[in-house]
Amino acid sequence: MDITTVLSSPTDPFVGQPDMLMGGMAHDLDRMLAVIASGLVSIERGPNPQQLARIASGMKHAIRNAAALADDIADLSARSGVTTNRVSVEAVIQDMQPRVREILGESVDFRTEIARDLWPVRVFPDYLQFALSNLLANAADAMPRGGVLVLRANNTFRSTASRAGAAGDFVRLEMIDSGEGIPSDVLTRVFDPFFTTRQSLKRTGLGLGQARRFATQFGGDIAVESDPGAGTRVILHLPRAARGSF
Repeated sequence: MDITTVLSSPTDPFVGQPDMLMGGMAHDLDRMLAVIASGLVSIERGPNPQQLARIASGMKHAIRNAAALADDIADLSARSGVTTNRVSVEAVIQDMQPRVREILGESVDFRTEIARDLWPVRVFPDYLQFALSNLLANAADAMPRGGVLVLRANNTFRSTASRAGAAGDFVRLEMIDSGEGIPSDVLTRVFDPFFTTRQSLKRTGLGLGQARRFATQFGGDIAVESDPGAGTRVILHLPRAARGSF
């Protein structure tokens, strides 16, 4: 078994912003619009037919991604209670159950393994649900013929800081699929905005990037482990809410 692990980059232009996730999404949308604008400029210059086909393909891809991202932004903006709360991860997962089957389809066997006395975390609850929905969608893409997806949650403690993340008490969330796995050369790019190998499935390639911004905004981290042919594990750490906080 050759398991490769990739950690999310600690650098992001939106680190330190009050709302890193929404700021990053707005930036991604702006980048898509720039692709469309550049394509229009090229068309005005009168490209040859071969260039025109390539430009049109790039513009269509950018428009599709922009529309999907605009839907995500509108969805998050419309939700109430966008303030950090002492959140029960188990309750958030339970609230997601009606949407899980819609995201995964009928061919994926979804299982949860939630530790007893799971610590609360301090996040925007809707953002946590949004991040988990993105991870579910990524896992579904990895299992086009069906499979097993396990969402595991438990408490963990890091005694020292490392390249993986800060020290302290964390809730560890693992999304483990039985899919195709990710080749090592692709794994190093999974957090890159717009990177996806599954264009036909209408994904924007923003799922893991958005999950990374969510984790970083609230003091956590995310990593991906994969063994080609034997599935993928996404590991999300979120800091434990301070005792006595609300």
